[in-house]
Amino acid sequence: MLLATVTNDNFFFNAINLIDSYKFNSFDDEILFFSLNLAESCKKHLKKRYGSQVHIQDIPKVCNHAHDVKTFFYKTYAIKAAMNHGQDFIYSDATNEIVKFTTDLKEDLKKRGGRIILPYNHEMLKNKYWTTKKCFEKMGCLEEKYGETPQHWAGTQIYAATEENKQFVGEMCEHMLDIEVAGPDMTAKRPDGENSLCIEHRCDQSVLSILMKKYGFYKDFDLELAHKYGDQQTLVDFDKTYRPQMDKIVIYSRKSKFIDYSNLEV
Repeated sequence: MLLATVTNDNFFFNAINLIDSYKFNSFDDEILFFSLNLAESCKKHLKKRYGSQVHIQDIPKVCNHAHDVKTFFYKTYAIKAAMNHGQDFIYSDATNEIVKFTTDLKEDLKKRGGRIILPYNHEMLKNKYWTTKKCFEKMGCLEEKYGETPQHWAGTQIYAATEENKQFVGEMCEHMLDIEVAGPDMTAKRPDGENSLCIEHRCDQSVLSILMKKYGFYKDFDLELAHKYGDQQTLVDFDKTYRPQMDKIVIYSRKSKFIDYSNLEV
C-alpha cells in the first residue's frame, strides 16, 4: 500500500519521520511525496535517502490559494494525484507517525467499504460548528441536512483504488478550487458572524465531511478504529472520558508536530 504525504520546508523532517515509520512498521511500498515549495536541498535529500522508492511531485499553482498553508487545497490535490496512481494508499499528514505494524489494515479497509475516513463522536464536532454557510451553499448541500453530520478526521485518509473513490476525491478537489468553499482559513473566528453557529471553518475537512454524507459513505463512530487510525488528540480534547489505547494505535495523530527539528540541516 502506497504512502502519500505533502509538506513544505517547515515540516520536512516530520515527513522524514513519517516515511521512516512507514518503512519500518508498514508496507514499505512506494512513497508519493508532494512538495509545497520544498527547497531543492530537501528534494535531493529525499532522493539520496530513499532512491527510486520516493516520487516527488510539486503542487501546481492551479488557483490563487493553491499554496496557502492554512487553506489546505494542496492536501486535496495530493490525494487526487495519489488516487491517479491506481493503487490503494494511505494519505497521512506529515506530523503523524506509524507506530505499530498491523496486518488488519487491508481487512479494515474492506470492512469500511474501501475507505478509512473516521468521524468524530462529540456533539460539538458536527459540521454546523466548523463549516461556513457559504460552503454548504456552494456545495449544494443544505446546512439543515448536512450540518448535523459529524466532522471527519482529514489528517489520515486510507483509500482503496476504486472508481467510486476516484470520483469522490475528484469532487473534493474540485470544490476546494473555490476559495468561497475552501476558505476562510481556520484562523478566522466566527466567520459567519458573532451569533452564528460556525466557530471556525475547517477547509478541506469540512468539504470531506460533507461529501462523506453526500456519497452515503458515512458510518457510525467505531471505537476500535478510532484507537487505531483516529485523531486521538482531538478526541481527548473534546471528550474527557476518552482514553487512547496506546497499545492499539497504528497511526498516531500529530505525534511529531511539536518536536524541534530546527537544529537539523540537509
